[in-house]
Amino acid sequence: MDYFNPSVAVPHQPFIVSSLAGGLKFVRLIQPDSIDFNIVSEWLDFCKSNHPECIERSVSINVENLRLIDCNNRRIVPACNHQYVSLSYVWGAPTKGTRVEDFTQVLPDDLPDTIEHSILATRALGFRYLWIDRYCIDRRDRTVFEAQLQQMGMIYKNSILTIVATAGNNDAYGLPGVGARHRRPQPFAHVDEHFLVSSMSDPTSLIKTSIWRTRGWTYQEGCLSTRRLFFTDEHVYYECQGSFHSE
Repeated sequence: MDYFNPSVAVPHQPFIVSSLAGGLKFVRLIQPDSIDFNIVSEWLDFCKSNHPECIERSVSINVENLRLIDCNNRRIVPACNHQYVSLSYVWGAPTKGTRVEDFTQVLPDDLPDTIEHSILATRALGFRYLWIDRYCIDRRDRTVFEAQLQQMGMIYKNSILTIVATAGNNDAYGLPGVGARHRRPQPFAHVDEHFLVSSMSDPTSLIKTSIWRTRGWTYQEGCLSTRRLFFTDEHVYYECQGSFHSE
């Protein structure tokens, strides 16, 4: 099963925009150091209002012993039917804050960048709760651990959105455009009264060539999710059951 849509852009095709005709009002320049999460929220709101196939697919089903990260106080709390975001990412080699045997009610202060950036992105999108397998599953209780593994598909399916960290090859890389991890600059030039703006790479190509895409477990997480927000080294890409949008 391959849920990615066909190519949505021709890589690095230049656009010429006249400043006399409104200039960059008609072209969105991607900022290397930040993401406009208002745009992402608009994509998500449109889906929630216009895609019955997504609404029906994400009807909440209780997952026993489900716990979430409260992004406001960095504590692990019972789900209690809270709406939540989930994270799909590549762990990589053990790094700071990755000891899963030390299950705790409070997140460590020193988290891998991908985890820390996901908390920031969740809050920037207006959500409070985040599910990350490493911190939300108590592996000390084998019964609970195995039960939640069996319900992993439902956890991702029920989340309002899955953040997919496709850039880099481990959890230390972070989410480009969040925190200190910048994205590749978009080629841009101002010549007389014209702007010359290059499009970025096709996001689906960036996703398909990522380390994340080669791991069966993480790819399955993407397939099971109702809505996905992919973070690449160039831009973010949103995909649900009814539409797709590129930054």
